[in-house]
Amino acid sequence: MKAVVFVTEVVPESLMPGKLPLVLLPMIDRPLIELQVEALVEQGVTEIQLYAVAGLERLRSLLGNGARWGCTLTIHPLRSDRPLTAFHTLPETQEPVLVALAEVVPFPEICWPTATIWTTPWDEWAGVCVASAELLRRIPEEVTLAQLPEVLRPQLTLDFMDRHPMRSLGEFIVTQQAELARRIQNEVHVARSARVHPRARLVGPAWIGPQCRVGAGVQLGPNVCLGAGCIVERGTRLQDALIAPGSYIGADLELDQVYVDRSRLINLRQEIGLTIDDAFLLGSAAKL
Repeated sequence: MKAVVFVTEVVPESLMPGKLPLVLLPMIDRPLIELQVEALVEQGVTEIQLYAVAGLERLRSLLGNGARWGCTLTIHPLRSDRPLTAFHTLPETQEPVLVALAEVVPFPEICWPTATIWTTPWDEWAGVCVASAELLRRIPEEVTLAQLPEVLRPQLTLDFMDRHPMRSLGEFIVTQQAELARRIQNEVHVARSARVHPRARLVGPAWIGPQCRVGAGVQLGPNVCLGAGCIVERGTRLQDALIAPGSYIGADLELDQVYVDRSRLINLRQEIGLTIDDAFLLGSAAKL
């Protein structure tokens, strides 16, 4: 089975320079896009055509050609003026093709080969559909991704999902909580190589990755993910937070609704990104 996947959302430059695709952020323990490829393969997809608005080299470096998942994966730039030219390379057959936005988490269960389009309870496209290659090839190239559901809906079976694709870092953190609950319920996962002080207070759901160190008096959770090799010093409180691998967080801080990547702090509530120059507050754990 084939899949055409679109990477459409990036972290705004004002929050993090470099046009980072949202799907390159870690979802619990791995970059989200890795989990998405794995989920597609588990549903029978053997060939993935990935079209991205940004971060092509980073995606290629991370995903390669898909061999480690047992699929064929090719990455292309997504043309904003003609996004659906991706369909014109499909064969002229009735073979079902999965079309998805990469920011849909989790993907619905696909009932091959039923031609289906998923919508939300708010009558929005949920970011996933299955249609024949022949039907997709016939869509005019001037049709936008936003217009795609309107074109396809009359010709496909309707199904429903209770969520829409993620569009922001704030929605990423909300999705993180749902994924934590799905994977570990309301528990706290602590990697074997992590060190947590006995006077730290852990509130699930939360995830502490390998080689992390959590100090005395730390309150961590709910909805916190520490990537591999993070350090959280004494007395700090973390809630609704995603901490990128290798980050250092100093003592007696209170961080809520944040994304931290070493010295970069993003306040998700106020949508402000700051670089902290004080290494005693935030920085790289590798420099200690």
